[in-house]
Amino acid sequence: LAEVLRQLKELLTKNTLAATKRPPPRQRRWPEGRGDRRCWKCGGLGHISRECQASSRDARASEVSITNRTLPVVVIRAPEIETPIVEGSVGGVRCDMLVDTGSAVTLADERFMRHSKTLRDVPKPSIRLETASGTELEITNACVTEIVLGKSVTVQHTVLYVKELSHEILLGWDFMRYHGCTPDPTAGCLRMRQGNILFLKSYAVA
Repeated sequence: LAEVLRQLKELLTKNTLAATKRPPPRQRRWPEGRGDRRCWKCGGLGHISRECQASSRDARASEVSITNRTLPVVVIRAPEIETPIVEGSVGGVRCDMLVDTGSAVTLADERFMRHSKTLRDVPKPSIRLETASGTELEITNACVTEIVLGKSVTVQHTVLYVKELSHEILLGWDFMRYHGCTPDPTAGCLRMRQGNILFLKSYAVA
């Protein structure tokens, strides 16, 4: 009887040790529903990173912030101040154009543009134009038109119509940058890829 009890005790001990060494059963992972998926880019639920629209929304927001702002315009009104002027035509109408690197955009006097031909109208940008003195300029229209500088260089560019501009046409920094222009007060000309356009006089840059 004692031997039977000893063997039974050994059997129970072995079964207990085997049970403690056995790894716990793995829990089965059920596939996550679409609403439980989390994006590591934005932290939102319901989509994964490659489907995330946050970056595109940020890009659209930056575009809006770029247009909805105030841009500077340096308008020279005093006739005694020397200014860089180039002659040419806008929309087939002869005119003198002020080269104004202090203006962010290219402007045209609304009254002058009534007699000028345009290639096509474009939407008015959502910007405010403000002079150095704080005066706001009202944009009434915008178009793409043909601009001839001197007698040899012809380009197309977007101009904004404003009321009561002191000059018929004001060539702004956007025109300089887009068409590769560099005002050169020493040489008295506007340097362009297509050639140099002489100022009416050897004026200093505004």
